[in-house]
Amino acid sequence: MSERRGTGPDGQGGKKRAAARGKPPGASGKPVTKAAGSSAKPDTPQQPEDRNLRRAVFLAELAEAKELRKRVAPRKTRNAELHARLLRTFRY
Repeated sequence: MSERRGTGPDGQGGKKRAAARGKPPGASGKPVTKAAGSSAKPDTPQQPEDRNLRRAVFLAELAEAKELRKRVAPRKTRNAELHARLLRTFRY
């Protein structure tokens, strides 16, 4: 094969094909990056309150998932807990 797959004659990959199908350039799932000379500011650090709120929601959902697993698959859960307890006991 003389031509490489994935790049067109203009070296743009699938952008021409995506545009021909009627999709915008960023619709392929890959993030669209801005040019190096643009004046985009980097994202500000996350606020501690936001982080704590997301963490609390995550931990609540995790606890709920563990309770559901205990009800749905008790033997599997019991074995996993015993295994974790054993690993915590014999740390190197």
